[in-house]
Amino acid sequence: MRLLGLCMAAGKVVSGEQAVSIALNKGRAALVVLDAQSAPATQQRAAAMCSRRGVNLLIVDADIGKMVGHEGRKLAAVTDAGFAKALLSAHDGQMQ
Repeated sequence: MRLLGLCMAAGKVVSGEQAVSIALNKGRAALVVLDAQSAPATQQRAAAMCSRRGVNLLIVDADIGKMVGHEGRKLAAVTDAGFAKALLSAHDGQMQ
């Protein structure tokens, strides 16, 4: 998941529930990444937001806040389609 940090450094990530919601509503989010340790209510809201907008939701067992440099954040959106595809591919490779 180091790639998420690279995305952040490139300015292609927004983090936090409100920022992710705005990115989804504006059609800017290519992928939403959710910390598996987040609260069930947060998980449900993220799934609903992504479902409404047709955006993939990637649930990871990692500290997203630490990766993006904002402790405590449990949700992030990648705003670049290329980075989103790379993150999904990297995650699929780890699952096999």
